[in-house]
Amino acid sequence: MSILKVNTIQDKGGNTLLSSDGSGNVTLDSNFSGVLPDNTPAFRARNSGDQSISANTWTKLSYNTENLDTDGCYDTSNSRFTPTVAGYYFIFVTTTLNGTTDFDDANLAFYFNGSRDQIATFRQMYYNSKMLSGIFNFNGSTDYIEAYLSVPQNFNTYNTNKPTFGGYRIIGA
Repeated sequence: MSILKVNTIQDKGGNTLLSSDGSGNVTLDSNFSGVLPDNTPAFRARNSGDQSISANTWTKLSYNTENLDTDGCYDTSNSRFTPTVAGYYFIFVTTTLNGTTDFDDANLAFYFNGSRDQIATFRQMYYNSKMLSGIFNFNGSTDYIEAYLSVPQNFNTYNTNKPTFGGYRIIGA
């Protein structure tokens, strides 16, 4: 068995790629960090207020306040994520409806490039939160995703529980 002990690793040109302080703490050079995969682009947005939802129509949900946007790929004016790096992404959305009546067949959906793609159907029970998640393959240039809701009667989304829309690139997929 062999052991290699170094404090600094450099490339052929003498540029430091990583260094260690001798206690197990490693520092990567900023030029080296791009070599390692990461889960970006990533985003998370929330709705800044309640939103009116008309009965029996698909309504795009407004997530107009960013909590996270690593690469500037989320558009708050259109509530749309358009990643600039191709790959598979985990996407999620949550919403809460504000109502006093139970009803069946409310639907939360992702629209991928303007077409309804994945749908979760649920029963509304007062201030109950709903979530939908999925994995999507984005081309890194024009593909985009949005979240929509359809309910059988007029409703408002309820902002107190901080509904969110978010996602991130999946490493190795």
